[in-house]
Amino acid sequence: MVQRGMPPKLLRSGALSDRLGAALEAIVIGDRWLANRRCGVDAAAGNWRGGLLQVARACAQGDLLLPSRWQPHFQTLPDTPALLLNALPYLWLQADAHGHHRAAVADWAAAIGQWRNLPRGESPAVVVACEVLFDLVCQVMAAAGSGPGWGHSLLSIACAPDGEVNPLEPVLRLVVQSQGEFAVVLGTAHQRGWAATEVALAGLVVGLSGGRAGLGASLRQRWLLAYPGAGQDGWQNLEADDLEAIALGLHCRWAGGEVCDRPEQPPFPCGIRV
Repeated sequence: MVQRGMPPKLLRSGALSDRLGAALEAIVIGDRWLANRRCGVDAAAGNWRGGLLQVARACAQGDLLLPSRWQPHFQTLPDTPALLLNALPYLWLQADAHGHHRAAVADWAAAIGQWRNLPRGESPAVVVACEVLFDLVCQVMAAAGSGPGWGHSLLSIACAPDGEVNPLEPVLRLVVQSQGEFAVVLGTAHQRGWAATEVALAGLVVGLSGGRAGLGASLRQRWLLAYPGAGQDGWQNLEADDLEAIALGLHCRWAGGEVCDRPEQPPFPCGIRV
């Protein structure tokens, strides 16, 4: 069980902070991998990449992400997967092992959906998708430190209540069917012609479910640790240390501590609570 206010322990593969960092890394790795396969970044996908980094840094600095202030930002996002990617930092800060803030998350998502230029009937799907991703984050917090063996329960999360359409169901099913193998997830999503935001969302789920150990050493090395930044990169030469700093800042904020400015600083006093 994840609890706040407990003495910190050393970070380890599969622990909470590791999974958050892995989710952010998998988004970037998968997007760069896909851009290489498709010979460039999809400009039609909008600036969801820079938006995610902007939201994450704002949340780490204590921004409450009030819909009244962030309306213009979320209006520019091209689709529901992009909205979920940008909502991740907010959902992380609202989450705990028991999902106490689920109603608040639903209200926030509904407010965001009202301001988006969505087709008729899509706004409820945005709320359902945010609730499902929030449930997944809460499950991650409940399972932190136990390794990736809980992945089979992703399918139970994929089933939306009362027959509602769950936009995350294809992503969750793909991750389960691929047994969390990141390379298989990427290859299958590419073959199916998924949009860049959908592929990034699948990477997010893989990172959350397995931590950095589940991303694969070769993928991390080529598309993150040793990425040359050549060609068209939608992440503007973002490096692994930058992602680590963002993940650490979000984790520290969630734990109620001060914002950690540099990734090389040890994650105390706001380390993992298990």
